Amino acid sequence: MGKKLEKVGDFRVTKQIKTTYSMKSLFKKVNDFLLSTYSKEPQGHCKTRINNLTGFVTGMIRKGSSHLSDIGSGLPKNIDANSKTMAAKRFIASKHTNYEVHYFPFLVTFLEGLISTFIQNSKEEVILVIDGSQMGKNNAALAVSLVWKKRGIPLCWLVREGGKGHFCEEDHITILQKAFGIILPLLPASMKVVVLGDGEFDGIDLQKLCLNKGADYALRTACNTILYREQEVFQGKNISPKPEHDCLFIENVEFTKKRFKYVNYLCWHNQKRHKDPIFLISNLGCPRAIMDYY
Repeated sequence: MGKKLEKVGDFRVTKQIKTTYSMKSLFKKVNDFLLSTYSKEPQGHCKTRINNLTGFVTGMIRKGSSHLSDIGSGLPKNIDANSKTMAAKRFIASKHTNYEVHYFPFLVTFLEGLISTFIQNSKEEVILVIDGSQMGKNNAALAVSLVWKKRGIPLCWLVREGGKGHFCEEDHITILQKAFGIILPLLPASMKVVVLGDGEFDGIDLQKLCLNKGADYALRTACNTILYREQEVFQGKNISPKPEHDCLFIENVEFTKKRFKYVNYLCWHNQKRHKDPIFLISNLGCPRAIMDYY
């Protein structure tokens, strides 16, 4: 029995050393990369902050999570888990931590590598999602993210007090314009962009922005949206696909009472998947493509 326990103990020690070594190796790789983005090696407080940022990125990669406790776990300091969590919180809340210095430069480098991978794999489009979500108790975030492997990589965002429905169409336009400004200069001319969004993002100005930037879009709209087809007015709640089909596609409708033209309309109701129909608008001419993107 003693020999068996000794073997178990040896295994645990070996595993602990291996985990520590892997963390140190990852920390060094991340740190070397961050330092390589500077024209000269940072000194003093700047270097300290880069080392802390390295630890937080290391923790995020190892844990696969952006919770403060997981981010803080990457700090190579001899302090308890709660202290590491508090260190991560202080770093994020600091006035010296900002998007332009601590996120954007690394985001661009990451995107360049990711787009290079897309090209190598003959991927023909980049998908952006605009979405609002609750942040904590009393705040909401409006973000545009790039879709990659069933994850959203945030490109830019706005945070406001209140619920997620408090963002106006002007905010939608502002954040999407910023996202286009980030991603479009990095793309080859042949790669298209597709913008996806839920019902609050179906504004005419947002559609115009997508078209002006050469982007396709597929956006959800309400069941009571006013639409026109050859001078006939209708609403999505009054139409439905035939029993043997899961969608009804209507090309070249005029959208809302402002009669914005050349919009394609799709009523999608796969009764095995959806309790209620989903109503979508798009500039795409293929109903299956609209459903697949959305």
